[in-house]
Formats: sequence, C-alpha cells, structure tokens
Amino acid sequence: MTDALGDAAKCSVCGRAAVYKRTYSGEILCERCLLRALARSVKRQASRYGRTFRARMSVLVAASLHSPHLGAALALALSRATANLGVAVNMAIPQGDGWGVEFDPESLETLRARGVRIWRAHLRLEGGLPSTLVGCMRLDRAWSARAARLIGAHAVAVPVTRTLAILAALDSLLAGEPWGLSEASQEASSVSGLAVAPLFYGVEGEAAAALAGAWRLHAWPACRPSTLGKRAFYSIARGRPELEFSVHKTVEPLAASARRRYGVCPQCGGLTPGGGLCPHCRRSRIVCVGVEPA
Repeated sequence: MTDALGDAAKCSVCGRAAVYKRTYSGEILCERCLLRALARSVKRQASRYGRTFRARMSVLVAASLHSPHLGAALALALSRATANLGVAVNMAIPQGDGWGVEFDPESLETLRARGVRIWRAHLRLEGGLPSTLVGCMRLDRAWSARAARLIGAHAVAVPVTRTLAILAALDSLLAGEPWGLSEASQEASSVSGLAVAPLFYGVEGEAAAALAGAWRLHAWPACRPSTLGKRAFYSIARGRPELEFSVHKTVEPLAASARRRYGVCPQCGGLTPGGGLCPHCRRSRIVCVGVEPA
C-alpha cells in the first residue's frame, strides 16, 4: 500500500498519490484508478453470463462470512461498473445467534454514498458455522440467494477472487472431495432460481483487498476457515500463484469433469456426491433467513 510505495509515489494513470502497485501489470494506481481498473474486470466477468447481469436490474452482493471486506470491495466495484446502467446494487451482511459479520459505520457510509443499499440477513443455522473454506463459500451462496429472493433482487454476486478459487480447488483435492471443485469454477450457479456468479473471478485477491483498504472498507468476519492447501499454494509460482493465469486452464477442465460426475445440491448450487443436499449444507442446516434494511 502507500508505505510500501513511498509517500512520493504517483499514480501511473492520473498522477495522484498512489496507494497500490498491481504486480501482474506493473501499474501504480491511486484509489480512484484502482477502483476503475477493478470495475472494468467486474464488467468483463459479468459479460460472460449474457443477460444474467443487465441494465435496470437489482443485484445482491454477499458480504462473505469469511472475507466480508471483499464483499464490500465487490459492491463498490459493481456500483462503479454499472453506474450508467440503472442497476440497483445491494449488499447483505449475514448475522446469526451469537455471531455475525461486522462493519465499521464509516465503511457502510462509504458504500451508501456510492449508491449501495445495505441489508442485514438474519440466519438461523441448526448446525453452526462451517470450519472449511469450501463450506463457507457454499453457505454464502445458499443464504445470499434466499436473501436476494426476499428483497426482489434478480441475481447474486459473490466475492470469489482468483486466489480464493485456486485455494478452494486445492482444498477440495487435498480433502479427497472433488465435488468441491465447483467452488473453483467461474460458471454461475443456480440457487433458489437465481444466478449466483463470482464477479471478482478475474481479480487476484491482493488487488481486491487493496481496493477495500484504499477505500477504508473495514470488516470483521464471522468465521475463519481452515485451508488445507494454503502452504502448497504459496510454495508455487514464486509465491504468487494467483498471478499465474494458466492455473485456470487446469482448474476449469477439472471442474467441468466433476460436473459430469456429480449431482447438484439444491440449497447451495454446488456439486454433491449423492442426491439431495451436499455434505456442507447438511452440516450447516439453514433453517430460515430473514432480511431487514441496515
């Protein structure tokens, strides 16, 4: 961020004070140009899904259970990407009995000032919060799709970055659960009749986190999942595997192969080894979801 670049570092696009150097492109960016760059990535990713994301629609962004700052960054980038399209951008913050994602008030005011409507989603889980990354990602899809239905949104965006996708793939394979590879795919899932898409899939996790930091979007997660593949992940590609774009040439065919072998969980839209709910949804057991304005 700013300290690493030095106080005199200037944005290579506009000349303002820089906050971030994007490693794979070499760009040195101020907070505004960083937002524009990630908004372009979000817009390109949304174009993959045809008319799923279109003008004058309503989209719900999930403030992730495990990485809520990335959800806030995605809501900010999506608001910028659709500023001239009449898209209503919403962000839902999950909470339950004795737990919840928390944002500082200034962060929420920043999002509201950019046109994002904030909601609180009240979850009742009989099985409790998941302890794994894939479990958290699946629960995010399940609760956010239900919340989107309640507020009348047409689609859901989850803040799955390229980094999280690769970690999910490694975790699934190391755990001997290849049906978890659906979390590593950029294909949209169908949950509760709505499309749920990873609109940050074209963005490395470091850049998404930098956007949250630059715009002071501070949040505290509800769960901190274990990741089996984290050590292996950072031991390859010179410690920066999220910048290795060719990884997805391997991950996507693996995910496509898994889709041919396994069924689809009706609650989260992920792959499951048998009929009915996947093992993660059976453990969490969502009983109900309620939504209210924050």
